[in-house]
Amino acid sequence: MNITEISSSQPIVFLLKKAEHAFFQGDSQRAAFLLDNVRAKREASPQQWMACGRLNEMLGRPEEALSDYAQALKLVPGNTEIILRRARILLELGRIGEAKREVKATLARGVTVDQVKLFLGDLLKTPCPPKDPSPVEIDRAFYQSKGRKKTIDRFLTLFRGRPGAYARQWFDPRSGKSGYFPVLEPLTPEVVEAHLQGKITVGVYLLDQAARVCFAALDLDLGRDTIAEIMKDPGGQKSMASAMRDLMARILKASAELGLPVAFERSGYKGVHAWYFFETPVPAWAAKTLMMRLGEAVSPPPDGIRLEIFPKQVTLSGKGYGNLIKLPLGVHRVTGKKSIFLDEKGLPVQDSLNYLMEIKTIPAELVVSLASKLGAGEKGTVVALPGTGPPRKVELKARKTPTSSVSNSSKEAYARILEGCAMIRYLVRKAREFRHLSFDERKVVLGVLGHLPEGEELVHHVISRCADYDPQITGHFISRMSRSPLGCRNIRRRLFYLQNTRCNCQFNLRGKGYPTPLLLVQQEGQ
Repeated sequence: MNITEISSSQPIVFLLKKAEHAFFQGDSQRAAFLLDNVRAKREASPQQWMACGRLNEMLGRPEEALSDYAQALKLVPGNTEIILRRARILLELGRIGEAKREVKATLARGVTVDQVKLFLGDLLKTPCPPKDPSPVEIDRAFYQSKGRKKTIDRFLTLFRGRPGAYARQWFDPRSGKSGYFPVLEPLTPEVVEAHLQGKITVGVYLLDQAARVCFAALDLDLGRDTIAEIMKDPGGQKSMASAMRDLMARILKASAELGLPVAFERSGYKGVHAWYFFETPVPAWAAKTLMMRLGEAVSPPPDGIRLEIFPKQVTLSGKGYGNLIKLPLGVHRVTGKKSIFLDEKGLPVQDSLNYLMEIKTIPAELVVSLASKLGAGEKGTVVALPGTGPPRKVELKARKTPTSSVSNSSKEAYARILEGCAMIRYLVRKAREFRHLSFDERKVVLGVLGHLPEGEELVHHVISRCADYDPQITGHFISRMSRSPLGCRNIRRRLFYLQNTRCNCQFNLRGKGYPTPLLLVQQEGQ
């Protein structure tokens, strides 16, 4: 039966059985379609809603599963099994606060510690007494585990990228588009913790300022056409998984012949990463040469699998930070699936955090020696990128826009904003160093600097540093600028991803108006 033959009038029991059969046949797309038909009816029994939830969990659709269990709870309020299932999903999604509320609800109903452990396992330590669970103890259960700090430190050591910058993954479910936006802040233990918990997903730029890398990788990806074919052919998923394992075995053999330990990771979307870690930073040209030779040794890859190498660049031009790669053990924002390490047979590693501690690194001398023997390609040149020292008083230089016409008083106001507002200072630095600002970031620049004297020229001055600057488009947005400047709360909302760059402005408003960086100029003038 084709998907188009499914009728919405068919009984729920029939649809559920068909969905389960499709899932176990490897046809995830059809299973999801059938489940959506069941969910659209809104007539299922509690047991049927739970069956929907379990199948959606297995399909990697956590939000749909949460919704299904919520529907079941409406019919059987207080069912502890359903509540704990929701808590488990919320924990896996990193939504700690919501999960804690679910756990408290079950504890209040007299659920035993063993029952909680059965559903949540190692995700939650021994809960507090059911009468009055201590928030402190629950927080410890969620945020701490033996050796966790040491593991996160190890993670930061292995996945060192460009200092002072990383990237966050985004996904728009309405358009289906996804990508990354740069964050010009250090990759801290707190950011890694949020990544591991699934709250955010981060990647790093491989090359440092001296065009060196601390790791390299082979990316084994399924093409879009291959994924589409797998969805149509239930047997295709198994054969492609077998082909991927065969390619992993070839990579393992080729790496062993060169004395290179390798770690495999399922990316959470459509492929596998083969990671190589170095004891100390090595020149990017040496790492790329090794990856190219390993790629050649295992080529051609099986049909439907593409092989990419990281790092892709061996040099920095000063116009960006180069390619980035998503870090492992996080949740892929597109699929909602968590990436995991794989053993040499392609099976999931049960304890990924402890596995990190056992990963072997490669001496830098060996990498350079092998690369030289194997025939290094272009070694490239290094172009120093702008420094990241303390902000200095800004001198507007003549550019394509007429910034030389800005008066000294406007320049002074601009400088006071930069000195007093860490958020605006961050955006100006990002435009200068990274040559890119997102739409929301440009709106912040416009909503603040645009309200300064001669603000139009100042906005052009900042945005003209971006590689995709268009004077006419920028002028169009300036012409539609709000009459009121952007407030601090709105700025924080638009720049929500910043972890370390904080808004520390202090304004004595006495109940009048709202906080905005423009007040820095007014206060200076008083």
